[in-house]
Order: sequence, then structure tokens, then C-alpha cells
Amino acid sequence: GLVIDGLAASSVTGIEIYSNSAGIGAGIYFLYPGSITNSLIHDHSSGVGVYVPDVVSGASLQNCVIYNNNVGINYSGTGNTVNCDVVNNSTGIISASAVAPIIVNTVLWGNATQYTISGGSLEFANCGIQGGLAGGTDRGGNRTLSATNVADTGPNFTIPSSNLNINAAISPLVDGGIGSFTGVIIPPTDLEGKPRIGILDLGAY
Repeated sequence: GLVIDGLAASSVTGIEIYSNSAGIGAGIYFLYPGSITNSLIHDHSSGVGVYVPDVVSGASLQNCVIYNNNVGINYSGTGNTVNCDVVNNSTGIISASAVAPIIVNTVLWGNATQYTISGGSLEFANCGIQGGLAGGTDRGGNRTLSATNVADTGPNFTIPSSNLNINAAISPLVDGGIGSFTGVIIPPTDLEGKPRIGILDLGAY
């Protein structure tokens, strides 16, 4: 996978990382604060899609689709996840961080377990979460999603296994986001480079 070490790379955009294997950080391992934007992280059946160890404060994920991993994101350190889709993992997000990672405008859906808090916390603002919040801090604007993609309260992804564009006519992810949140950067464009105009949608697209 990729190690963010503060030397060769601290900010990376437009990558696809998949099918690696490791004990912890199979896809991306943050050893230093940095950011991953507009990227796909998937199919790490062993280990974790994105790992933030406890020595790191300030790891950022923006406009990323994190799917089909054993664990999508594991926060032992802290950071933020903004306008991402964390879908179809065994566990979407794990937090053991004493300082709560901030999750904004993000979709957690189709994971066997959406998120787990183990000795830490998480803060959620304007997220779409299958089954709703089940712990962590509610910072407002969160939406409960059905497990059925095409239900009125489902995300209504075009193809839930591979194409996470949303059916704008009926998806509750439309106009569910916020344009600013203290301590995080809201990306002005989506994963495809299209400008985010007006009230923002949830997720990477």
C-alpha cells in the first residue's frame, strides 16, 4: 500500500489502492499528518483500508470511496473524514482515539458493522448512516439510512457495489450536507472534479 511519512508524500490525490495485505494498514498507513483526496481504497481483505496510529493527529480523507475492506478506517490517532463513502466493509470505521475524529458529509452504508468505538469516540455531522447513530457525538444533521438501497430512505446508489453516484431524484443524500465545519476543510469539488454548488450532497460524488 502507501505510507504517509511526511518525507516523500504528505498530500496525495487521485489514486486507487487495492488488494494489498498487512496486519494493520494494508491500504494507507499514516505515520505523519497528511491528506488523501479523490481516491479509491478497496479490497483489502486482510488488515485495514486506512490506518491512523495514535502518534498521528491530523490525518484527512476527502472525496474518497473506501469499500470492500476488512476494516475501512481505523483511527487510533485523530483526523477527519469528509465527503467520503465508507461502504460494503466488514467494519466501516473503528475509533480508539482519545480525541474524537470528525466525520462530516460522509456515508456509512452496507458495512456489516457501520462503526465501532473502542475506548475512544467519534463526532458525526451531516452523515448518512445505515441504521442511524449508535454511539459517538451527534453534531447535528445526520440521516438514518435503510439497508435497502432503493428504499425511500436508502442511499439510492446507481450500482451499490461499484457506482456510488446517486439517483438525485429520490436519494436522501441529496442536499444533506453542510458547507463548513470548524476544524475541517470541505472540498469545493467532488471526486469527479465537479463543483459543489448550493447545498451539498453527502458522499464523494
